[in-house]
Order: sequence, then C-alpha cells, then structure tokens
Amino acid sequence: YQRRVREEEEEEEEEVEEPEERVKEEAKSESESESESGSVEEMEVQQVKSEVKDEPMSTEEARKEESGSSSSSEDGGSSSSSDSDSGSESETEEVVQKKKFIDIRDKYDSNPIPASTPAPAKVLPKRQTSRRSSEKSKTEVKRDHHTASDDSAASEAKKPVQKRAKTESRTSRDGPLSKEQLLSLKGNDSDSFSDDGEEERAHSGALAVLEDTKSRKESPPPEKIVPIFPFKTKCRSNQFPESKVPFIDSHCHIDYLFVREQNFGTFASYVESKDFPKNFSGCVANFCDPPAWGEYQMYDDILREDGVWGAFGLHPHNAKMWSPEIERNLIRACSHPKCVAWGEMGLDYGKGYTETSPDVIEMQKDAFLAQIKHALKLNKPFVIHARGAEMDAFEIMKAKAPKDHKIHFHCYSGSWNTAWKMLEHFPNMYIGVTGLVTFGTASDVREVARKVPLERLLIESDAPYMKPSNANLVDQDSPRSASPAMGVWVAAKIAEIRRIELDDVLIQVRKNVTNMYGI
Repeated sequence: YQRRVREEEEEEEEEVEEPEERVKEEAKSESESESESGSVEEMEVQQVKSEVKDEPMSTEEARKEESGSSSSSEDGGSSSSSDSDSGSESETEEVVQKKKFIDIRDKYDSNPIPASTPAPAKVLPKRQTSRRSSEKSKTEVKRDHHTASDDSAASEAKKPVQKRAKTESRTSRDGPLSKEQLLSLKGNDSDSFSDDGEEERAHSGALAVLEDTKSRKESPPPEKIVPIFPFKTKCRSNQFPESKVPFIDSHCHIDYLFVREQNFGTFASYVESKDFPKNFSGCVANFCDPPAWGEYQMYDDILREDGVWGAFGLHPHNAKMWSPEIERNLIRACSHPKCVAWGEMGLDYGKGYTETSPDVIEMQKDAFLAQIKHALKLNKPFVIHARGAEMDAFEIMKAKAPKDHKIHFHCYSGSWNTAWKMLEHFPNMYIGVTGLVTFGTASDVREVARKVPLERLLIESDAPYMKPSNANLVDQDSPRSASPAMGVWVAAKIAEIRRIELDDVLIQVRKNVTNMYGI
C-alpha cells in the first residue's frame, strides 16, 4: 500500500515539474503540425527531391519569388475581381505548393536523412492525468489492495489444482497415459508450462498419477461387508452395546426357543416384539432334534424367512435314536437350499448331561462317524458338539476328514492347548464362543477367547441356552432364556478381555461367518 501511494506521488511530481525543453518541443511539434496540415509521406518527399534536382533554386530566389508573387497577387487582387474564378483558384494553389516545397527543401538541406536509416518514430506526448482522477481516498486504496491480494492468492492457489486436474482428467478419460504421451505433453499443451522447472514438476505429477492408477488396478479391492437388516426392531431398552456393524448369530436353536417362549408366530414377529439391537442381521438355526426335521418338517417354515439359515444333524444326546429313517430324513433336510452345514453332531461325556456308559459312548461314535460320511458326500461343513470329549472328537475328525474341511467347533469349553492342536491341524476350523465366557467360573473359556486368533473365532448365542451374565437387564420378560441378539454381549466381553474395540471384533467375526458358511 505504501509503495503504491509513493509511486502515485512521484508521478504527480513529474507531471507538475516538467522541463522547459520538453514544453518547447511539444509547442514546436504542434506548430509544425498545424502549418503542414498533416504528415508528409515518404513518397511525396522523394518526389520533391527529384524536382529539386531538375530545377535547382536558391533559397533567396525562392523567397523573392514568393514575395513577388504575393505582392503581385495583392496588387492584382483589386483589378482581378472581374476575372473568372478558375484563374484565381489556380494561382492560389501554385502559391501553396511552392510554399510547401520551400519548407520541405529547407528541412532536408539542414538535416538530410540517409536512405538506409528508417524514418524517426513520432514521439507521443505523455498522457496527462488529472489530479482529481489519480487521487483516491485511503479507504479505497486499502480496499483495492486487499481485494487484489485476495484475488492473487486465490489465483495462485488454483494454478496447481488446475494443472493437476487437467492431467487427472486425461488419465481418467483416456485411461492411464503412457510414457510417450507424458513426454509429448509439452508439445500438445505448451501454454501449460512456463519454464523447465515447472515442466519437470508437471511431468513428475503425471507419472505419479499413472503409477497410482496402475497400483489401484493391480491391488485387489478391499473386502466390503454389505449390511443386511431384514428385521424390524424397536430396541426399547437401548441397553445393548452400541455398534453399527452387522451381526449374524452363528449358532442358535429357534425351535427350542419357540417352545420355551411359546411363540406361535414367525421369527420376524418375534424379533419385532423383543428388544433386538438394530444391527442384528440374521442367524444360523441348528436343528438337532429328530422331530424338527422329521415328518412335520418344522424347519421349512422357519427357513422361508429372510435372514435365517439352517444346519441339520443328530445331537449326541439322541445317538440312541440313530436309524435308517433318521438317516434319510437328515439327508433330505440337508438338501434344502438354505442349509449351510451338517450338525450339530459329535460326542458328549459331560456328567449330568448324558449317560457315560461304554455302550452309550460307542453309540455316539457310530452316529458321529456315519454323519461325517454323509456330510463329506454332500460337501457340508461340520458343526461339532464335544463336551468333555474334545480329544476323542479330534482324533475321529483327523482320521476321517480332510485337513482343509471347514469345521465349526461349537461352544468350546476345553483347554487352550487342545484348541491350539486342532487349529494347527485344521486350518479352516473356527472356535465358537458362547455366553459361557461371561461366567465367573469359566476361566478356560476366557483364556481361549484371549489367545485364539481373531480370524479363527465365531460368536454364538446358543439361544435359548447360555444367556450372558452381562445381559441380565435385557428382556426381563424371559429372564432365563437367551435370544439370538445376545451374541452382541458375548462380543462385548471378548473385546473387554482382548482390550480392543467392539467394532473390531464384530467386523472380523462377520468376515469369519462368511468364510465358514458363505453368507
């Protein structure tokens, strides 16, 4: 701002204090322009030179002739009034031409111009600006200064963006540029490069865009989990752990749940009537009781609903019931398009749950081996139940199943050492953790939940069993029964044990469900 004011003051001083020589030159140029009544062209000058060479005449003679002609014209002015108008006009024209000739000749005699030098350019007088128009108030000057600075800053900020956008638009429109095309950018768009340094920067920027485009094409796209929420839920209590990550319960028993809750409607109406979290996306319903997949085919109505998938198998508690008829019914049920696994099946040596006599254990093993054979024929993953019999179940699977077969070890309650041996042998085995992890006495389960790789973990509600202890305030209408929604509480407990975020657990477990069951 100060610099601009100083420059204006200096301009005003130069205008006021003009040298006298400049004023004289301007006055002389104005008088010459008036006397000549126009500029003399170069052709006229050459014509006059040729006439002077043909008829030489001194300056004094020309002046005498001019004075004589003027006096004669004055004397004869009164007497020639009666002459014709054409004669007088011709005399005046001759006088004017002679006068022009004399002035031009004197000019070239005093300062002759060589033929090789060009004619001098006409010096224009400096533009006169009035003080009133040049003066501005301080506020106006400040306003103009800030506006100009803002505009210049905005234009400077836009320059690199425009060049980068121009290069990126080419890349996105015509595909990635080759090196030859990048090298020819200067020839095609010469106005976009001001100097060599800027050209190199633009060229390197274009190469970076090219490399970035190639890397995006070569690298596979990240896996995305599309949230599916087929159920309507009011979630009145708002006491579930908050998360927007979709959650699928990997193991529950809807048929047992409906019997205990005496629900005679659909699963969707049950979800809407209960306090299910908003991120609940579905469940895998296991049917392990012969009446469920027997003559009445109760499973068919449940699997018709959205967000419900099925698994069929004979529970070890029912091993005595194994027969050719049950075998046929199981094969028919596992042929359902929404069947994703065979199970739960296996061995149970738990005291107080089933008989542990050698005959019963042998029956369980026979039924287990027969189901493994049919599951392998149908290429169905295993859902394993083994309570107190983890090593026996592992030995049978190791002998009969291929190493890469998919296995879901449901409601694992054994030691970490046994779990690690099974995970090492079967790379596609997943350990299922239920609400048992929230119980104070389940130290082994908490150790497994802490040490098992998150990529090999599945979360189950095992509804209507295994209600998490940290979910006692939820669903007061059914204080003893767990629901498929309560698997979120299991995930919250695992996140607490591993000291990570709940969303991290749910995101990885959702990927594990997809890898295990393809849903």
